[in-house]
Amino acid sequence: MPSVAYPYTRLHNGFSIPYTSGGTDTPPGTVIVSGTLIGVTTQNIPANTLGAMDVSGVFQFPKDASTFSLGDAVYWNATGNPQVGTAGSGCATSTASGNTLMGFAEAAQVTGDNYMAVVLNPTKITSTVGGAITYTSLTGSAATAPINGLAAAQGGSVIITGGTSSTSGNAGGAVGFVGGTPGATGVGGTATVTGGIGGSTSGAGGAASVTGGAGTLNAAGGVASLTGGAGQGTGAGAAVNVTGGASGAGATGNGGLVTITGGAALSTNGTGGGMTIAGGVATGTGTGGALTLTAGASAGASGTAGAAKIDAGAAAGGTGSYVAIGDVNTKGTYLNRGPLAALQVGLTLTAVGTSQSSTPTAAQLLGGLISQTGSTGAGTVTLPSGTAVSAACPRTPVVGDTFDCYFYNLGGSQTLTITGATGTTVVGTAAVGTGKMAQMKFYNSGSNAWSIYCIVSA
Repeated sequence: MPSVAYPYTRLHNGFSIPYTSGGTDTPPGTVIVSGTLIGVTTQNIPANTLGAMDVSGVFQFPKDASTFSLGDAVYWNATGNPQVGTAGSGCATSTASGNTLMGFAEAAQVTGDNYMAVVLNPTKITSTVGGAITYTSLTGSAATAPINGLAAAQGGSVIITGGTSSTSGNAGGAVGFVGGTPGATGVGGTATVTGGIGGSTSGAGGAASVTGGAGTLNAAGGVASLTGGAGQGTGAGAAVNVTGGASGAGATGNGGLVTITGGAALSTNGTGGGMTIAGGVATGTGTGGALTLTAGASAGASGTAGAAKIDAGAAAGGTGSYVAIGDVNTKGTYLNRGPLAALQVGLTLTAVGTSQSSTPTAAQLLGGLISQTGSTGAGTVTLPSGTAVSAACPRTPVVGDTFDCYFYNLGGSQTLTITGATGTTVVGTAAVGTGKMAQMKFYNSGSNAWSIYCIVSA
C-alpha cells in the first residue's frame, strides 16, 4: 500500500513517469515505493486511473530524529514515525537497513527538524549493473553483502585488485580481507577464503590459493604470510592451522595432503627457496614455543599410523646434502624415546674382497660397513688422510663431530691391522683377528684431524 506523507512542498521542478493508482484514490503527496524506486504524486489520482509520479526534483518530507549533513544518503521508511503527523505513516530517515534509498539531503538537518529537503534520486537500484563502476566506498545495508560471479556455463570469476600506483616509487594499493569489529565482549568477524564446492556428481572442489605477487626485472617476489591474530593484555596469540581437507564418507577416500614447498629457482645457478618452521621466541623467563611434527594417527583395529619423514632434497645429478638434527642450539637429542623399539639405521656395506692389505676410501668409511678377507699373511688396513675424511663429509666438520664405521675381518686366518695416515690417528687396539670385528669411532679433533677410537670384538 502507498504511504501518505503530506503536506509536501515542491521546491524545484523535476520529471515524472506514468503511474496507475491502485484500487483506491491516491492523494497528492503520496510516496510511492516500487521495488527500489521512489516517486511522489503531485496530483490526486483516482482509483485504477493512469496518472504520474515525480521521480526527480527536490521535495520536502517529514523526518524522524535522524541528523544529516549536506549530501548524506536519505532513506524512506514506509512505516516510520515522523516527528509530526501520524505515527506509522512513513518518514525520511538515515537508517539504511530495511528501508529504501530515496536520494540525498539538500542541506544539513538536526534532530529537532521536523521536515527536510531531499533531492530525489531517479536511478533504479537493481541487482544487475553493467559496465565498470567507479565508487568511493561500498557499505552493505543488509545482514550480508555478497559479491557473486556470473552464473553461466563457465562460472564467472570474481577479481578484487588493489589500485595501480601513478608514482614510480610508490606501492600498489593493498587488498585486505578483514572480519568485522565486534561488540565490547564479542568475537571478531571471521575472514574466510574457501574454494568453490565440487560438482554434484564427481567434480573436484576448487582450489584456494594465497600467492605473493611476482617481482619484475630483478625485484624479489612478494611474501605470502599466514599469521595468527595478536593477543592483547594477557590473552594468547591465535594459532595458525594448515589442515588438509577431510575425505568423503566413502570407504576408500583419502584425506587431503598438506604440502609446504620452498620456491623453485629458475635461474641458471639459483638456489631453491628454503623452508623454515620455527617455534615462537619467548620473552623474559618464558619458554620458547615447541615445534612438533606428528604423523597422522591410525583409526580402527587394523589401520596404520602415518609415517614421519625428514629427508634432504634429491641430488638430481648434483651433490646430495645432509640432514642435521640437533645442530648448533640443541642441549640434547633424543631418538626413539617412545615405545621400546630398535633404532634402524641404513648403512652401506663395502666389501674390499680377499686381499692381504686394503686402503678404504673416506666415502667407504662414511658408508658405515667394510668387510675384508685376509690372505697371504698378516695385512694392514690403511685409513685415508684427515684431509680426505673431512672433504668427504657433507659439511665442514667442527671439533666434536663423530661418525662410526664397523670393519669385519671375515676370515683367511690372517690378522689385519688398522693404521692411520696424515691427520688420522688410531687410538686403542688396532689388530683385528680373523672372524673379528672392529668398531671405529671417528672423532674430529681439529682442522683435517681425526682420532679413531677402535674396539675389537672378543
